[in-house]
Amino acid sequence: MANVVKQILGEIKGLALNQLKGWKPADAPPTVRELGMSYGTLERGGECVGAFVPEMYNLANAPEGGLLECQVAEKQYETTEAFKAAKPELYAQLHRADGTRKTPFELAVVPISNVGKEAIAAVTAHTQKEYYYRRDNALALPVAVSKYRIEPDYLKNIEASGLKLTGIYVEKINIDNPIDKLSKREIVFHYAGLWASFLLTVSASAALTLAGIISPVVAGLAITGMFIAKKTVSDFAMFDLAEGLTRYSGWLLYTPWKSKDGYKFNFVNSVKTLAKLAGLGVAIYFAAVGAFAGIMALPWVAGAGMAAAQLGFAGFFATLAGLTTLVGGLFTQSFFWNLSFVDNQVNVTKEMADALPTAQSVIKENILVQLEEILKPVKEAANEHHIKADAKVWLTAAAAAFATNPDKKGLLEQVAAKASSGMKL
Repeated sequence: MANVVKQILGEIKGLALNQLKGWKPADAPPTVRELGMSYGTLERGGECVGAFVPEMYNLANAPEGGLLECQVAEKQYETTEAFKAAKPELYAQLHRADGTRKTPFELAVVPISNVGKEAIAAVTAHTQKEYYYRRDNALALPVAVSKYRIEPDYLKNIEASGLKLTGIYVEKINIDNPIDKLSKREIVFHYAGLWASFLLTVSASAALTLAGIISPVVAGLAITGMFIAKKTVSDFAMFDLAEGLTRYSGWLLYTPWKSKDGYKFNFVNSVKTLAKLAGLGVAIYFAAVGAFAGIMALPWVAGAGMAAAQLGFAGFFATLAGLTTLVGGLFTQSFFWNLSFVDNQVNVTKEMADALPTAQSVIKENILVQLEEILKPVKEAANEHHIKADAKVWLTAAAAAFATNPDKKGLLEQVAAKASSGMKL
């Protein structure tokens, strides 16, 4: 029996060593990141006009002019006209039809006309696009806002503007996370998490022997069972811990809190938040102390270096217990309660509410923007050589067809390409 146990332990050791040799820092983070998001649907006069996404509001309302792609892109151009000419789609996203700049609230509302599958796809695609921009530029993702906090923290007084919050929905979005787009922070957290999971499993298994189990057979069976049972649990726990640390630390470090046009401080929110954080601090303390004391209380085998080993194990478990309690506590508190030092309430005026376009008007506006882009080469070509009359007729017909049916975009592009090159149609 002892030989069987010895063989099993040898196989576990071989698997563990092979796994350790194959670990690389860049392989530790997930290849696809699954993120949760919540949004609230808004109506005006009984007509659905859009979906409010709180994470988009937090980005749009950030100091220094906002952190959305369209807001950041505009800062790269000296004039608004130059921005409009170079990035017409981003310009249209940032400005109203009359050319005035949209408010952060308007930028956080995705135009939809219903709450069906198409609306869900529109909201998730809009959010996904913004998150891909942040991933590609190594920018921190905003902290997720739960469905329970949308109305009390953001849209408490929405009906005074003429809008009505009609529903709150939760969706999942997937963000590809290739190696060349990884941030150093997430590599460090996830690679450390892999080792932490391995050490948790090994130390929990080894502790059975070091705790004074005399029989090698019983010890072998206990270690084997503990390793198998603990490995997957530890992997999940350390993965969640790494993801939580990546999300929270990234946004906390990235947000320009000391900006001259920073967020509006709220005394009541701050007092409540400090009270919750104080409670969390107490929980972290007892979790860490409890883990430390539990390891130190084990009847370890006497021997050289055992006291130092026991102390090291206790410190390791205490650190993980404290970090896990911290991340878990922050997530729970922010999910169910307000956890903020600033005033997140959106002061939606009637002017802002009336400025929200309907889904149909947005579709038409996008068509006009695309039409202008497609016809841009034709206009440039017209200055160099004469475009034949029949080409103009075909071009006008194709443009009209595209204006009423976006599916005709391919036909219009073909006609425009031929017209601009002077070819016969």
